[in-house]
Amino acid sequence: MVAPITRVPVFSAPLGTRGAGLTHVGLVRDRNEDAILTDPSGRLWAVADGMGGYGQGDVAASLVIDAIAVISDGDDPPSALTASLELANARIQALVADRAQGPMGATVVALMVKDRIGYLAWAGDSRGYLLRDGHLRRLTRDHSVVQEMIDAGTLAPVEAAGH
Repeated sequence: MVAPITRVPVFSAPLGTRGAGLTHVGLVRDRNEDAILTDPSGRLWAVADGMGGYGQGDVAASLVIDAIAVISDGDDPPSALTASLELANARIQALVADRAQGPMGATVVALMVKDRIGYLAWAGDSRGYLLRDGHLRRLTRDHSVVQEMIDAGTLAPVEAAGH
């Protein structure tokens, strides 16, 4: 497994795309379980967040980024993103089976830009947002028990953060 490399573009990419990447251990965990992919060409971006409660979330996050990083600019975005997430899932499941050490996992949000269209793929509660004219708009919906409770009406959205 190749460790993900975080690169921060120092120029504006085609179509005015700009971006940067930075991770932080946060206030709860002892180690950073995030992995990110920043593409200086402005075509491929991803953040994978290891599920710390399971252990080895950093390994799972790295496997997700490794699978996404090999997507080629010429690939069909929906197919490529789907295939990369399925591949990462299979690799994580195989690693867990080989090591027999309990579950591990990661959430992910990935963006591929092709022909001025952005394609977004995500799993779990990693979120994608659109920043336009100084305003953020959430584009994704969490794949989580909390979101299912909100959808079912058993939990109010304002209660979700503390649940």
